[in-house]
Parts: sequence; C-alpha cells; structure tokens
Amino acid sequence: ANILADFSKEARFRIWAKLDGGTEALHTALSRSALSLSEIVGGILDISRRVPLTIQTMILSDSRSGRILFDAAAYASTIAAIAANGGQVEAIQLYTVARRPAESWVTPLSDEAMADLARRIRAALTLKGRGSDAVRIECYGEHSELAWG
Repeated sequence: ANILADFSKEARFRIWAKLDGGTEALHTALSRSALSLSEIVGGILDISRRVPLTIQTMILSDSRSGRILFDAAAYASTIAAIAANGGQVEAIQLYTVARRPAESWVTPLSDEAMADLARRIRAALTLKGRGSDAVRIECYGEHSELAWG
C-alpha cells in the first residue's frame, strides 16, 4: 500500500476501489474474489489513510427473486467506519448494469431506484457524522449519470 500511495502522489493519478453489496453475504454473492468483505474493507482503509480514493459500487437486482442485492445502511456504516478510522473517501460512484452481464439473472435497477439509494446513503452518512458534502456521491443509471440530489 505504501508503494502504491507514494506512486499515486508522484504520478498524480487517482485510486479507485471496488466495494459491492454492503454485507458479507451480499459480497459473497456478488464477488468472485477470494477475499472476504472485511479483507477488502481493510485494504481500502489502509490505502485511503495514505491517499484519497473513490469507491466504485455496482448495484443490481436478481431477476429470480426481484431482490436488490445491496444493503444501503450497512454500506453507509462501512463508509463511515473507514472515515472514522482515518480513511479519505473523496467520492462514491454508484452504478447499475449497463451492458450484458455474465449471469442471466442480473438486471439493472431503474433510475428512480438508483437515485433513491444515493439519497439513502447520503442521509445515512450525514447521520453518522459525515457532513452532507464530505463525500461526493455520483450516481449512474443504465444509460447516464443521474441528477439525484
């Protein structure tokens, strides 16, 4: 993490981290990673203590159950915990499925559902002591960036 942080400062590039689901069970269902959610969050915290980063999160629906595979409250708690422990999260990018996924049961969320989740995350972060402008939230629907605020 130190080498990447130092290099990002010298080369002036931004670091993006991937964080999906919000809970261990959702992470396991969505990720093909051998790493647990806590290991990924630990890595995000480690690098974000050194340099600010953007967290990118895909939100999707399971067409078999109609369930959204995302827990906004748990996700916001994780972001707040990263910040409370010295992590620098400058932005969150929420997006849904925009091209044909590998799994046939994966479906995108509507623009309205995406905007609602962005508002819920903003409200939860504000309640957890993060100011409403402390973390920029960008929200993307199936076709473009959404004006959700």
